[in-house]
Amino acid sequence: MKHVGAGILIMLIAGLPAAGQTPADSEVFKRVFGISRFLPVDLVEQAQKLPAGEKLKRDTNNDGKTDEIWYFDTDKRHTISPLLVRVVDEDGDMDAMQRGDLDSDIYFWDHRADGYIDCVTDYQDDDKDGDLDQMGIFYDKKWPDEKDDITVWWAVDVGDDNMLWFDVNGNYDQPLCQWRTHFSGDELFYQFRLAEGDATWMSMWEDPFGFYDADDDRCSETVVRISAKGTEVENLRYSIDADDDAKGRSTHNYDFSITAFPGEGGMTLGPEYSETMKVRGIETSPVLPWSKTREFALNAPWGKAMLTWDELNSNTDGNVDQDPNERWEGVLNHASKNGDFAQVGGPPCSAFNKRVEVSDKPASPLQLYFNPRDKRFHLLGAKYGYLDVDYNLDGVADAAYTWADDDGDGMFDTRTADLNADGTPEWTQLLKGKNAPNKLYPPTFEDLVPKYRESLLDTVGTSQGFVDLALAILGASPADVSSVVQYYAGPLAGYHPECEIGLTIQNTPGGARLYVDLVRDRLFAHLRAKLASDSKWPGVEEAYWDGRYLDATVGLEAFLDPALVKSAYEHPFVMNGRSLSRSMSIMEPAGTYNNSLASLPVEALKSVRPDFNPRNCVVVNGNYWLAWRPIPHQVDDWDFDGVEKVIFPFDQRRSEERMIVIFYEPEGEVAPSYPALTRAVLDTPAYVAWESDAGAYRFYTGQFDFFGKHESRLLPRPERLLYPTSKDVNYHAEQPWGMDALHVNKTSGLGGLTLYIGDKEYPIQSPAGEGHVKFEHRVLGAGPVRAAVEIVAKNVIPESPEMDVVLRCYIYATHPETMIDVRLPKGLGDAKIAPGLLKLAEEKRFSDMGLGCMGTWGRQDDDIGEIGLAVMVPPGLVQGLIDLPDEQRLKCSLLDLQTFNFRYWIIGTWRRGMQYPIAPDASTWESMLKEVDRHTLD
Repeated sequence: MKHVGAGILIMLIAGLPAAGQTPADSEVFKRVFGISRFLPVDLVEQAQKLPAGEKLKRDTNNDGKTDEIWYFDTDKRHTISPLLVRVVDEDGDMDAMQRGDLDSDIYFWDHRADGYIDCVTDYQDDDKDGDLDQMGIFYDKKWPDEKDDITVWWAVDVGDDNMLWFDVNGNYDQPLCQWRTHFSGDELFYQFRLAEGDATWMSMWEDPFGFYDADDDRCSETVVRISAKGTEVENLRYSIDADDDAKGRSTHNYDFSITAFPGEGGMTLGPEYSETMKVRGIETSPVLPWSKTREFALNAPWGKAMLTWDELNSNTDGNVDQDPNERWEGVLNHASKNGDFAQVGGPPCSAFNKRVEVSDKPASPLQLYFNPRDKRFHLLGAKYGYLDVDYNLDGVADAAYTWADDDGDGMFDTRTADLNADGTPEWTQLLKGKNAPNKLYPPTFEDLVPKYRESLLDTVGTSQGFVDLALAILGASPADVSSVVQYYAGPLAGYHPECEIGLTIQNTPGGARLYVDLVRDRLFAHLRAKLASDSKWPGVEEAYWDGRYLDATVGLEAFLDPALVKSAYEHPFVMNGRSLSRSMSIMEPAGTYNNSLASLPVEALKSVRPDFNPRNCVVVNGNYWLAWRPIPHQVDDWDFDGVEKVIFPFDQRRSEERMIVIFYEPEGEVAPSYPALTRAVLDTPAYVAWESDAGAYRFYTGQFDFFGKHESRLLPRPERLLYPTSKDVNYHAEQPWGMDALHVNKTSGLGGLTLYIGDKEYPIQSPAGEGHVKFEHRVLGAGPVRAAVEIVAKNVIPESPEMDVVLRCYIYATHPETMIDVRLPKGLGDAKIAPGLLKLAEEKRFSDMGLGCMGTWGRQDDDIGEIGLAVMVPPGLVQGLIDLPDEQRLKCSLLDLQTFNFRYWIIGTWRRGMQYPIAPDASTWESMLKEVDRHTLD
């Protein structure tokens, strides 16, 4: 490693300040980086004279190797032009790569090429394993004292998933960068300032922001923000994903936060919790390390605290139209209604559908308690709480709940419900009693998640029975109940489809509970008004106040004719004027299935219900919460067995069983109305293409290609489809949707096949049209769940030209990978088959025979950048690897099946299009492949 200023003749440019910058140089900048903020004028001029796309390469220490590159960055993410970049090699590999890297080099950014360095990004590889461990974004921030200084966001990848901060113009811009910066997994960041006269970097505000991934899914379940100036602590925000539903691209899904301030005497970070670190060789003030941040947050003696619990399971900006993403910072509190607790950070969450509890004497350590009567976690020490419900998300309160601690023991005594937000409460519930012992819980992921998930499912499930009986007793649904049910069952699903906010609320117990609670409580009020004088009512009311909704439901049965009780619990399918009278229930198998598929043969369903009609059916989630919630399905016979199947997605992360219900009518035909999330096209005889909203592939002359998509585009899923590509669009250059991310050359590309019979090799491909194999393509179809294409390879075996090889390629909605089934001609003898994977420049290859996976991470050219490719096969079929100059092949035995002989999967990713593109590498890609679900449950 060499000093960035070594061997450089610094020529200061006077009078060339960037917009908003003072033309004077910075001694602090020189201290940190060893160079002036003014770039050498002759080098700026040389860079400006370069032909478009070329780089100025320099050997600054005369060792014959390139160690510095200047170029104009024209990446589409930037908003400033021209953007001159000087990148300095700090790990000795620039000469080999002829470019900068994202693990150890430092980038100096000159906005508008005026000769003045505006910001710096620094990448650091601590363990010399070739991936990113820490990084800093150095920038100018206006501090009140106006000293000569520099500020840095310094991020640490604790979990080694190699994903940290995104930049635009070399800087962090919150609106443009926050959703492409990881802010998840196990990592943290600080904000430091170094000013003239300071011996060390001083922590400012973020000390630190720490993220914790408890279940190794690369999504953080806990986030802790400590705001401090040096060692003087200012406040805390501590958030947890209490139902553990963050997954995949939904990286953040926090359910509550505890925001806290120190007491009157203030709070100092002591040596037992702190340590120092170094940023570019300069020591920092004492800071909280990642390993001690949670402990400090929970055990510090906070003077006052606020619990903010997201009762809608939708932790977005309060102005959802401004930003519909779930916040990465945790649940950002609103200032309290009473003015006794300030907002910390921003943008705050909505003032609606958030339960707020305030304490001026919080427990130390911080504690929650669970109350069995209202079935909620509360902040120990809170003196009051409130929840304003806005069920139709129109910004107007529809109901209001309040909690009060009347005896000052730190636990709530009452909950009051104003069910129409008209200022007149319908009832007050006592929360204490012999049947309602509160139980303390530390606010940790491990302690809360099992209880919270159990209570959500129990509350929603047992409340539904109460709702059913109440509606039967009342004879008709009251207007204030119908309005809630109708919104939940209808318009809610379409609320902000670009982030599927409404669908998430509707289909998760954490979101549905708000609607179920409001409906149940309003029905209880109607029943109370009607039945209070009946001698059977007190038992129902007592059970209801105790939170024993199942017992209350059983008590309601006494108010119905026994002959009508069973039918009261039934839920016929009626939706949008469509009624289906018959049904069958299917229990999903216990296990963990992440984004999996179910494929049910129609004949098997008819063996259970002989009159089943696949042309007039609907698949629904078997958990009935106020309404049936359809699951998109399609019926097709595109598999090699020719069997017609009902196909639909399901997701199950834990060992739980879930019911699926299929409603149908024996007669008639109604086409499903679900939006298509897959597509297949044959717009030229040369190739066939197919895609889902998450991945896109092509096949031509035996080679597979993929298109990289920009995953971060805020579009409804159907609008993420790109085929057919316009003939006027150059998809070899980056487009708003992405680009063709692979040059297959004369190789198998991404999964092209070779047949082996004995010692003879028969490529099932004719690269660039050169070869004896001919191909016929056809589209089998596309729908809301999957698309399929068929490829027939002819003359694969020249001595037996009649022996065709047939491939069927499938892609499923929300899945980036494609599955390929292969049918070989009979009578081949000792046959093997091998999908191939081309070799990339600067690649790191890996193979896992136990997983049945062969992959690579590398690059082909600067236009595309880094890509990841992989082939996956059933693990038991792998025979070994075949290494060739331009590709590797995974040689496999065949399946002993009647309908097809081989199944494999291919998948590609394009780093620049990934959700978090800074800076995944081969190890990141390999870990992602382990999460690809290859289950198709028949």
